[in-house]
Formats: sequence, structure tokens, C-alpha cells
Amino acid sequence: MLKDEAEFNEKLREIQRIAPDAEINKIKELYLIETNNLSPAEFSKLNDPSNEDNLVGQLPGIYVETINADTDERNLILSDHYEKFNWGYKRITGNLSEVDQPRNMADVKVAVIDSGIDENHPLLKNHLLKGKTFVEGDSSLADDFGHGTSVSGVITTLAPNVSIVPYKVIGKKDGESMWALQAIVEAVKDDVDVINLSLGTYKSSSKEDEQLIIKAYERAIHFAKKNKVTVVASSGNEGYNLDNLAKEEGKLHLPGGLPNLITVGSTLRNQSIAPYSNFGQEIDVTAPTGYFGENYETRGEINVTEMMLTTFPTSKDNTFIDQAVGLPKGYTLSFGTSLAAPQVSATAALLIGSSLDEGKKINPNRIEKTIYNNAKDLGDKGRDSYFGYGELDIYSTLSDVK
Repeated sequence: MLKDEAEFNEKLREIQRIAPDAEINKIKELYLIETNNLSPAEFSKLNDPSNEDNLVGQLPGIYVETINADTDERNLILSDHYEKFNWGYKRITGNLSEVDQPRNMADVKVAVIDSGIDENHPLLKNHLLKGKTFVEGDSSLADDFGHGTSVSGVITTLAPNVSIVPYKVIGKKDGESMWALQAIVEAVKDDVDVINLSLGTYKSSSKEDEQLIIKAYERAIHFAKKNKVTVVASSGNEGYNLDNLAKEEGKLHLPGGLPNLITVGSTLRNQSIAPYSNFGQEIDVTAPTGYFGENYETRGEINVTEMMLTTFPTSKDNTFIDQAVGLPKGYTLSFGTSLAAPQVSATAALLIGSSLDEGKKINPNRIEKTIYNNAKDLGDKGRDSYFGYGELDIYSTLSDVK
């Protein structure tokens, strides 16, 4: 990663001169260059340790942050038939209270940077705009993992007329940070309004080679914010105290936890913090996604009614739990901070749609403030390290701008 555009261009020319056959990936907006097949001799010629402003290192993999339930269609998720599993949607919408959908929602674009999407899913197919894959050797947007489809289902359930733009950065198991960074920049250039990042990685701020990825994500998120794009990210599913992790091990969770975005944690059906949800001063807000049940940790008992219903690729077989409760193909029970983030992304999209109805687009700072001011305060009074400003309340948030 280079200091500025001049050094970026100079280094790019140098690489092409020293290693004309090198495979090069670059993100000019971040002054970031990735090369995959340099010899040690070629690399030593390029690396200038005397320049402390330039960062050199490896870009790590990224991982999704939903936990799968394996251990007119909108009404299916929100229908009385599945009321045991749509408790979370009801809670944040005032028991499905009527709030007029903005007229201009089709003009609001949410980028889902994830594992692709089921383009044939009946809940999603009429709301998709042309996306892009960054996964090497994979030209398809098909969701082999299932994660991106589940994330998108949450968004379209809460904001049914929104436009989804899928950016595929995760293959069958995981992805690369370079792909995610490229997708963030591409989404901004494609004029999306909201970026959802239900994925994450951990990097150490004390290790020189890992400072690269931290700085790269900071630049990417700043680039989005500068261009008036609201970015929402999951907090992570390891149950870490992120403050202690940073203090004792020098590790940061990325991109959730960084400045200039909304970091979202998870709550349970009883409104306590989910045991897997990372916490700390970085948490801005939470949303309900549930878990295997209150007795799972102590007795190993699974209560499926404390999980969350969302979409799943129609091409994939249902999980054992989905089959046991009689869910049709294309739907799944799940939980995790990955499903909390899209609830906030949907809310941001609805706020943008409402503002377009009024003739002036709301900016990311006001979106954040409106969501935080209307969150239901849980835990210690005021903002705290577990719930942030509280649990998302879509009904109150939208009512506040009517």
C-alpha cells in the first residue's frame, strides 16, 4: 500500500518493469497493489524498507459471520404460519405495525458484499440489479455458500421494494480481503446508497505486515463515507471483548469496529446480548437474531423458536433443522451478527427512500444519528459496550422522520 497517487503510479511502473509477467491486482482509490507471483529476488528489488509511509504485507482471508442451523413470498417469512420464527422482525417493527413504504425505494440500492446470491429466489429475483463477482476463477454470482442469500433475505423482508446489488467476494468457504476491498470501491463507484458487510477478519495493529490490511479497510470505508455511502458491518461471532482483544493482543476486528461505519451486534429473544456477539466500545447498535436457545450452553438443548427465519438458496438442500420444522426449500433458520447487520442496512435504505420522497437525500451522519436516537436502550443506561445505543427499532426510527 502506497502513500499517495504519485507513489502508486511509480510503484506500478516499477513492478511492470522488474516483473513484466507478474499478476497484478490494484485498487487505485486506496493506493493498493497486490502481486501474487513475484520471485523473492523481484520482491526484494521492489520493497523499500526505508520508506515507512508504505506498507507491505499479505492480505488475509475473510469469513462470514452467520452461524447456520445445521448443528406474494414476503408473507411466508412474516406470516402467522411461521410466527414462531419471525419474532425478531416483529419486535423491531412494532409487531409489524404499518409504516408506509417510501415511494422511491426501487431507486435505493443496497450493496451486499458477500457470497453471491440466488438470482432465482422468488423473494429476491425481482429486486436484483446487475452485480459483479471478484472471486478468482468464478464468473457466476451463484451463492454456493448460502450466506449472501440469507443476508439479502433479511433486507428484502424489511424493505421489500429496495434494489439489491450483489458483489461476490466469498466462494464455497471463504474469501480474500483484496476482493472485499475491490468490491467496496466498486460499489461506491456504482452509486449504491448502502453497503452491507456481514463478514470479517482479525488483524494485529502491532504487526507490521498486518497494519496493511487495517489501513486498507480504513481507506476503503473512508472512501465510501466521503462519497455519502452508509456502511454497515457485523461485529463478529466469537463473543470477544473487542476492547480487551485490542489492549492485550493488539488485535482488531475488521471491518466491523472501524470508524465511519455502523457496527452491529446481536441480541436474543429475551433481549439479552447473544453469547456469540462480540462486544466493546466499538459496538454502535444491536439487532435480534437469536440463538439455539437459553439452555443450549448449559444443557445442550436446542429451542428452534429462538432462531431467525430468512432465505436460503433454492438450489441447496434444507438443513436437518429446517426439514424437522417443515420449512420449504429456499428458507432456513439461522442466527449470527451477519443477520443483525442487514436489519440496520434495511433501516438505512428505508430512511433514504423516505428522504427521497421529501426531495432531499439524507446523509450517512444523519442516518446514523436517527437510528441511534431511536434504538431501544438495553443494559446500562445510555450507550454501553454490549448493546451500543441499544436494540434497533425500525418503527420508531421511521416514525421519527415522518
